[in-house]
Order: sequence, then C-alpha cells, then structure tokens
Amino acid sequence: MSASIAFVSISVVLFAYWFRYTCLLILSARPTNDFAARVAATSLGLRFLHVQASLSEQGASLDLLQTGLDNDYVTLMRFMRESKVRADLVEATMLKVHYAAMRTFCRVTRRMAPGSARVALRHMADTINYFAGITGQCATRA
Repeated sequence: MSASIAFVSISVVLFAYWFRYTCLLILSARPTNDFAARVAATSLGLRFLHVQASLSEQGASLDLLQTGLDNDYVTLMRFMRESKVRADLVEATMLKVHYAAMRTFCRVTRRMAPGSARVALRHMADTINYFAGITGQCATRA
C-alpha cells in the first residue's frame, strides 16, 4: 500500500514538473515576428507590456499588477473567442491552466513572498504576451 502511495506521489510530482517545464518552453519560443506589441497598442487597451516593465520596480503594487493582468487576460480571451482566433489547442489549453496556476500561486504568495509573486506575475504576463502574439499572427493572415 505504501509503495502505491509513493509511486502515485512521485508520478504526480514528475507530471507537475513536466507540465511546468513544457509551459516555460512554449513561452520561451519567440516567433520571428513579434505581434504582441501591435496587439497591445490596439483599441483593446491591454497593459501587459506596462506590467512587465513595472515588475522590476520595487514599489509597484502587486495587487494592481495582478488585477491589470487579469483584466488583460479576460479581454484577450474574449477577443480571441469572438474573432475566432485559432491557436494550437494543446498549447493554448496548457497555457490557460498555467495562467490559472500562476494566478493562484501569486495570490497565495503575494504577502509572504513578494519575490515569488513577482515571478508568477512575470509568467502570467508572458502568457498574455504569447496569446497576443498568436492574435497578431492570425490578424495578419486574414
């Protein structure tokens, strides 16, 4: 019985490590043309680039930064759904789960470990940047 519990526990930890590593690989792959800045400058009012720049400032309010990223995420997901932007289904699903996990991690660690919360916010901003880039690529094809 204890061997089964140990096996399942190790499998869950290894899966979580694989999932996180894969998401970071997806986010680190930069396209040849980065359309995210163009999408951020549109009438959608996305502020994720500002949040990315603000993360290096020590006095920045993590609550406000997270709220801004959450608003950008909701706006971009709605726009992608309404515009019928098609991203790779597996990658998009993994990154949505990753965003939700980083959002929860940031909320939990914001008071106790602000440095860890900043890393989570950076990953959240990178995820939005990825989806904005996909949106920009699809817009140029149309």
